[in-house]
Amino acid sequence: MPDASSGHGNGNDEKRKICFVVGPIGAADSPSRTHADWLLKSIILPAFREHFPEFDVVRSDRIDEPGMIDAQMIGHLLDAELVVADMSEHNANAFYEMGIRHMAALPIIHMFRKGTSIPFDVVPYRAIEFNYAHPDDLETAKIALRAAVDQTLKPGFKVENPVTRARGVQKISEDATPELQLLWQEVNALKEHLPLRGHPRRGAIVGVQLNLPSHAIGQVMAVLSAVGSVKSSRIEEGDEMASIHVMFDQAPGLDDLTRIQQAVQVFGGSMEVTGSTTQAQLPYSRYWDSQLK
Repeated sequence: MPDASSGHGNGNDEKRKICFVVGPIGAADSPSRTHADWLLKSIILPAFREHFPEFDVVRSDRIDEPGMIDAQMIGHLLDAELVVADMSEHNANAFYEMGIRHMAALPIIHMFRKGTSIPFDVVPYRAIEFNYAHPDDLETAKIALRAAVDQTLKPGFKVENPVTRARGVQKISEDATPELQLLWQEVNALKEHLPLRGHPRRGAIVGVQLNLPSHAIGQVMAVLSAVGSVKSSRIEEGDEMASIHVMFDQAPGLDDLTRIQQAVQVFGGSMEVTGSTTQAQLPYSRYWDSQLK
């Protein structure tokens, strides 16, 4: 099958993996097509060509095999090793295709253009924000995409989406003993008093320290520049390793902390909490460390 990447047709008979890209495409020369091509050609394809050459990247408008396009699309949604879904523009077809992939309980990476309002049912799940207003924005998105793909390829990776969560909750509800049913009710009651997607004290983080190789400072600083709550940053650079001390003017959310952590982990670095408005610093740091690994 011809594909959107240059890795196909290299003479290697080994079965290649498929990354199927869904999202708003639109007619030729339309704003939607320009947007889709920016995402594909400037972010997705470069990331896969450099880091995941075993994948062929396929988008529905580039399938030229004989047959019904919708059947081929559904086949990819059910069989492809990975799907990248662009939630920009709230495209109905894209969300329909995401629903199929969610039901299949297979790896999917959500992406969205900066400024997009994410529907509430997928808000709790990690998504990669991207923009193409500045070259640094593209590099930031490629780093985040690489980190997300790396996660899906790890042995034992567990798919989490609105469908798998609902099925898991239903399974607990059906199989639980009366004692566990009571505990489950208490947990749900407690959750109503906690902030969405977080820890009751997640707003207490005001500073982090990033430890990373010196050569990665530029790429990680590009990620930090996209986080609006960063108040200041200070770099301590050694011969091989460096530390970036970051202070926030308001508590960052899980998405921003995740983006920063992923960017550092790409280069084998680490992140630790150094500033908190609470006194329980060590347990709090351990909590975020467990959330972001």
